[in-house]
Formats: sequence, C-alpha cells, structure tokens
Amino acid sequence: MSFDPNSPYPWQQAAPAKATAQETTTSPPSGWSLPPLPFSGGEFLAWLVIIGFAGLLFFMNVMADPKKEERDLSQPATEVSNAELIGKIALFLDKNAPQYTQGEELDKLLDQLDSGPLEQRYCQVLAINEFLGPEKALEQLDNIDEFVAKKNYQPNERQTRLNELLRRLLEAREDDAFDSQTLTSDDQEYLKRQLRWFGKLALNPKEQGGPERDSLQATANRGTIALMGAVGVGTLLLLSGFVGLLTFVVLFGTRRLASWMPDRVGTGPIYAETFAIWLVGFFMAQMVLGAVLGKLNLGLHVQMLALPTVFFVSLIALAWPVFRGLSWAQVRQDIGWTFDRPISDVFCGFAAYVSCLPLMGLALLSTLIAAGLFFAGSEGNELAGSPGPIHPIIGYISSGDWFVIGLIFLSTCVAAPIVEETMFRGVLFRSLRDRSAGLGRIVSVAFSALLNSLVFAAIHPQGAFGVPVLTTLAVGFSLARQWRGSLVAPIFMHFLNNFLVTTFAVLLMA
Repeated sequence: MSFDPNSPYPWQQAAPAKATAQETTTSPPSGWSLPPLPFSGGEFLAWLVIIGFAGLLFFMNVMADPKKEERDLSQPATEVSNAELIGKIALFLDKNAPQYTQGEELDKLLDQLDSGPLEQRYCQVLAINEFLGPEKALEQLDNIDEFVAKKNYQPNERQTRLNELLRRLLEAREDDAFDSQTLTSDDQEYLKRQLRWFGKLALNPKEQGGPERDSLQATANRGTIALMGAVGVGTLLLLSGFVGLLTFVVLFGTRRLASWMPDRVGTGPIYAETFAIWLVGFFMAQMVLGAVLGKLNLGLHVQMLALPTVFFVSLIALAWPVFRGLSWAQVRQDIGWTFDRPISDVFCGFAAYVSCLPLMGLALLSTLIAAGLFFAGSEGNELAGSPGPIHPIIGYISSGDWFVIGLIFLSTCVAAPIVEETMFRGVLFRSLRDRSAGLGRIVSVAFSALLNSLVFAAIHPQGAFGVPVLTTLAVGFSLARQWRGSLVAPIFMHFLNNFLVTTFAVLLMA
C-alpha cells in the first residue's frame, strides 16, 4: 500500500481501502536510491510534541530538581541506599569473617560513609554504634554537628528530627538505660522508615537478639551473597560481551549481518503521530491517576497496581494508524509485532544484550566519573542530600512489602518491555527509519537508533546521570530490531535487563 503523508485525516474524507501485510511497500535492499519522503502537517506537529514533551519531562527530572525545602521529607530517604549496602557487608563480615571488621579494616569500611548527605552520615553513626559502641558513635555525631556548623548549613526537618532521635537513643545506650520506652512508637517507626535497614539495626542491638535481629542478619547475608554473585556473573557476562561485540563488528564489516527490517514502508509519518499521542497520553494518565489516587488515599498497593495498568491501557494509541486508514495486519507488520522466528529471535536477543554490556560498562564508568566531579564541587548540596541517579522503585523495594515487589516485577519485567519496545523500537523507530531512509541504510539506522534512544533515556526518572547508560542500552535494542525485524529480540533484551536489575535490587535491599 502506498501512503501519502499529506492526505487528509479520516474525518475529512472516506478512509482508503485497508491493505494486508503482504501489500506493504518495501524498499530496495541497498536503501541508497530512495526518494525524499514529503513532510505532512501531522508529522511536523507530532515531532514538535515529541521533542517538546520529552524535553519537558527531562527538565522536570533533572533541571528543575526540587530544593531541600520543597522535597517530600515524609518519604523514605533514598540517600541511605549506598550506606545500607556497606552496612550489610559489614554485618555479614562481622558474622562470617570477623577478621575484616577489626582495627584498620573496619575503619576503612566505615570511612566510606563519612561523606555525602547527613542521612548517610547518620547511618555511619549507627554503624559505629553497632561495631564500636555508643560512646564512639556519640563522638562521631558531635563531629558531624561541628562540620554542619562549620559549613553554615541549616539541616532540614527530617535531618533535625533524625539527629535528635539518634542522640536520645545513643545516650540511653551509653547509660545502659535503653529499652522500648526510650523512643516512642511513632519515633521508632519514623527511624525505621527513614533510615530503613539501619533504623531497624539501631532498635535491635546484637546483645538483645530475637527474631528481628535474626532477620536483619539474614538480610545482610542475602544482600552480600547477592552482591558477590552479581560480581561473578557480571564478570562472566562482560567477558562474553567483548567476544560477542567483536563478532558483531566482524560480521558487520564483512557484510554478513543480515537485516530483516525494510528501509521504508511509506507509512512513517503516521507512526510519528501515533507515538506523539502515546507519549502525551501515557504520562498525562500517570499524572492524573497519581493525583486522584493520592487524593483518595487508597494506599500503596492500589497505586502500584495502577502502573502496569496504565502501561497496557496506553497501547490503545495503536488504534490511531488504523483510524488513519491502515489495516491492523499492516500495522503489526510495520511495528514488528511478528513472530515468525521466536526461538531464534530470543537467542539473538540474548547475544545482542550480552554484546551491549561492555559499552554499557563504559557508559556507567563515565557517569560515575561525571557524578563524582559534579558532587565534589557542591558541598552544600552534598549535606542537603538528593535522590541523585537512583530509580524511585528502590524505596519501594526497601519496604520489604512482597505484594508491592511482585507488582514491581510485573511493571518492570512484563509491562515496560512490551509497551516501551512497541512504542519506541516499533512505532518511533519505524517512523525515523522511513524519514531518514534516503540517507542510506547505515546513516539512517545510526540516526534513528540514536534519536529514539535519547528520547527513551530523557523520559526516564533516573535523570541526567542515567542518560548515558539508558541511551547505550536503547541503541542496542534498536539495532536488534533492525537486525531481526521483529520486536521479539528487543523485548527479550529489555525483559532480561530489567529482570536482572530488579532481582539484584530485591536481593540486596528487601
């Protein structure tokens, strides 16, 4: 079927006859002799919406970072995530390899927490209390207060309350007067909510014992073993990735890497409109639903259940190309909803994901260096704290609510891979390839993969520090889509990545 991007909308004329998937126009294999595709008003408007809305979301996530007095301090402090990891490692070593939690070795471990926001420094105080006793912990708390005064920093409401609770708790411990009445039940819940694992550790000293203490030790053991396992598996995958990446480069250089995706199908402009509708509708639905659920105060379970629901319902945007006159069979063919080689597509998706890991590692390294340079130059912001490049679901995982964790798996490992790959690598990538096909296949694929990946990274909540890794990952998804034609490979890659990350986070933080 040929498609005129300047054709009127359905309400302006009768819809053209629908075509079958076999009627879809494909481009010559070389992709070098395609004529320019004319712009339509709908496509131009769609790209204004896509760029504007993605830029707005990026601005909201990064540039408009809330000041400390504007932050929701009732929510758990994400600043303690790194401290929690170090604390669990220390408790694991103290139980299983005590030679590493004595003398200088212990000092080196605890010194890693003597930086960053006050919430993290308070975790160091509780770690000192655990391993060196309340007297040393109080000395460190005094040192922190002196440092805060020296920097002329005014602690926020959460930091002030945590300081008061820690001082009351440590003074009671120093006088051997600590009991369940030292802190009120509200204070105890606040300490556990804000400092999470460290808050529970402070309220359940080792000399007290009991099931809660055993649970804390089990969590530390599980998290540390998960970390060691992740390092081992990650190293193996990384080495395999170098081999896979080299293989792909050789196959590409010798022109033995086939491409199953047509260079142009002629319907690209309409898919730009489709993506713009989905992008605005998806995020507006999230905002509206979040506001409504917040007003109704239905609880975290209902809020988390709403996320995968919004994901799947947003696919209604795929009705737009049908409304514009294309057949559903052609839409499925164009966006890669085809399942001709599912087993080989999954295998190729795995190979492509592993081959992306070395590049993702370089992107992550550059991000850590940039983050270190950024935060090193702003001591005031350092004490105030900031969620930084940490995904919001980390706080939900740390709650230990297994129903919520199950919904997180549903969202990250099922809903997100299916919906995001359909819209980004299916709809948007198809539109970009149509638009740029006249530049030649290599330039067109590179341009389309990079632009759709930048939009993908910009709308995610990890902020600026998450852009390099997310862009690199999304480029891999795009190249797999180009290579295999079907969305099966990129959906599997997306699933595998999210499953590994979410599983590791659960083992480490839950």
